[in-house]
Amino acid sequence: MAHWQKTLAVRLAIAVLAAAAFPSAAQAATTGTLSGVVVDDETGQALAGVNLSLGGTSLTTVSDASGAFSFLNVPPGDYTVAAVLVGYAPAEVTGVDVQMDLISRVTIRMQRTVEEEPEIVVVQNRTLTNPDATQTLYTRSSRDQQLARTSPHAFNQVPDIVSTVPGVVQDGLGNLHIRGGRDDEIGWMIEGIPVTNPVDNTFGTNLVNVGMSRLQVYTGGYHAEYGNAISGVLNEIKKTGSELMGATLDVTAGSRQYLGGLGEAGGVLPSGLDWYIGNYTWRSDLSGYVARAANSEDTTIKLVYPAGPSDRLTFLWATGFARYLLPLADGAVPDGQDHTTQGYGLAGLTWSRDLSGDANILVRPYYFMSKNRINALSTDLGDSADSRSLQRGVQVEFRKAFGPRHGVTAGVWYISGSNFFRRYIPDLALRMTGDPDIAAMFDPFDYTSRVGTRQLAVFLQDKIRLSDQWVVDAGLRYDRMRYDKAVGPDFSDSQISPRLGVAWSRDPRTVVRASWGRFIQFTPTSVLDRVYTNPAWEMIYAADAILDPERATSYEVSLERQFRPDSVLRVTPFYREYTDLLDRVPIDPLDPGSPLTFVSRAKATARGVEFSIARRMGEGLRGWVSYTWSKVRVPSAFDPTAWTYPDWDQRHTLDATLVKEFGLAEASARIQWGSGLPWTQMMDSVENTRRVKDNFVVTLGLSRPLTSDPSSGRVGIHVYNIFDSRTPTTLEPDGSVSTQVLPRAITLSFSRSW
Repeated sequence: MAHWQKTLAVRLAIAVLAAAAFPSAAQAATTGTLSGVVVDDETGQALAGVNLSLGGTSLTTVSDASGAFSFLNVPPGDYTVAAVLVGYAPAEVTGVDVQMDLISRVTIRMQRTVEEEPEIVVVQNRTLTNPDATQTLYTRSSRDQQLARTSPHAFNQVPDIVSTVPGVVQDGLGNLHIRGGRDDEIGWMIEGIPVTNPVDNTFGTNLVNVGMSRLQVYTGGYHAEYGNAISGVLNEIKKTGSELMGATLDVTAGSRQYLGGLGEAGGVLPSGLDWYIGNYTWRSDLSGYVARAANSEDTTIKLVYPAGPSDRLTFLWATGFARYLLPLADGAVPDGQDHTTQGYGLAGLTWSRDLSGDANILVRPYYFMSKNRINALSTDLGDSADSRSLQRGVQVEFRKAFGPRHGVTAGVWYISGSNFFRRYIPDLALRMTGDPDIAAMFDPFDYTSRVGTRQLAVFLQDKIRLSDQWVVDAGLRYDRMRYDKAVGPDFSDSQISPRLGVAWSRDPRTVVRASWGRFIQFTPTSVLDRVYTNPAWEMIYAADAILDPERATSYEVSLERQFRPDSVLRVTPFYREYTDLLDRVPIDPLDPGSPLTFVSRAKATARGVEFSIARRMGEGLRGWVSYTWSKVRVPSAFDPTAWTYPDWDQRHTLDATLVKEFGLAEASARIQWGSGLPWTQMMDSVENTRRVKDNFVVTLGLSRPLTSDPSSGRVGIHVYNIFDSRTPTTLEPDGSVSTQVLPRAITLSFSRSW
């Protein structure tokens, strides 16, 4: 889904000849911290000298005189903390959820025992809230992704799982919007590495998340580790071999000739090397959509090596390629001009070292390449575009814990990039005017953009637990970008963005949070410099621009309550104001016929409430329900003094995923409901005052092992859009259907583990 939706988004951008601005996110750590205290269950007295270990890892520690302990540099995941002390029964706390950039806290209560008593292990379930988190954060696992999948064209792709998160809206083209922001204002990352294309700041990968272990989604404020994004941040962590310990193969086939295969393997060698490799290959007939057919392949390799008692090396390699055949227009078909291709390559090496005194340092050099080629001269679009970007970066981060109540994170990163873009439309002037004489003067529309980028960021994040109830989280970030242009004058800009968060917990099951932050993102290179083969086009589109970064100010308050041992409710009102957004206006405001140029002057506001209920550990039935009410407003293009609604102003968004076990069988259901999106009729004097119909989609899945032995294999059936609703999601100005809910799709799958 994301592949051909991305193509459709590109098609729309070409049609309006406007370059949108997409974010380039900053780096962040890929590990978390687990801290806690050990006490006597009867007296509450702190216990010193307790030996603690973290299940599934080699990490061990001992509690200090105050009973406190910490595990630093812990990969995200669910863990069991075991405690052993002479004179006490061994104790375990299960289900400890460690998340990136956060501190997870536990209290272990140990019961006295006597030598004659049989040995018992006291098992305690951890509370599901996190009193140390001051910003709104949602985490989705690879298991969640399998349960929530919808159309087969969305299998193993980021947009499908992100759309389950409250605060996220998909527009009629399937593009993601977080809390009212444009689809080009999201920070996309893989293990803390930016995976964006600075040419237009779009996501630089295929969005296929093969090997995903967890996906962390910030919809509101976020720490100073993250930058150059103004609506939200997505950071994906890949699996390790210790999570898999074997091999799996999942083959799926079904409607529209869809055929996909996901293969994964991993383990831990005697040398301690933890290895993982995954590959996802799929093809489909997409007749009736923006593409006729698609072929795609993505591969991920991750190696983690303990280079010593305090050192760890992590190597990450990801690459992918996709090709889409486009619908043909009537008339002659130029050879090789009926498809688009895209590809990427990512390589990163992370060295992490635990220092004495509860400190950790991380150094990560990386390389990222992305390219996208549109060959659409044989389509109604009649366009061709070529985008290439090469980024080299170094990230350095230092963490220090000053006891169990105070921690500081500081970092610096530098990225150097070379970015190229070419746009070619042979008959643009003819199509715009229908006048052969004007066409002879201007056509073809052909220009290139070559801009180098050098980006520097420095950040400091300080978290203090003032008391058992209060936590304060303050961050400050400095960003500087320099653009080296081929034609226009070089320029640079720098910004400081502060963030502040507060959390109050009345008890371990109730947390109230509030956060505020100012965020920026820099301008994409494709709108800054143009070299026309025919300089006459400068009479219509200016060839040079100097632009300020786009900005957003975010406010949110959140209440989180664990109302059952296995269930959590979260309610989050939010407000966000966007300013200095990228826009295109005449150079001379008094002369509408003067050349168009890009400016930083557009604005928008978004307000709403997010609701989330998650049942994480219930037997038989589990899942989540996410609902968002939001209202987004932007200045009218027809009347700058008036306000209207953007194409993604969906007031009501509901996404529910429920799973029920019936013995060895498992049934899942995903329900998606969205209120009608705005649209404009041809003769309307104000745009987007009308709404399309609500869309409602139900997806069902059923699977079970072939035998009582789960390793023998598992079979399943998956039915997307079971009621075959084809409600329009966008309409043309004449009222005809532009996009609609995809028709029913049925797939059968078989998986096997070794």
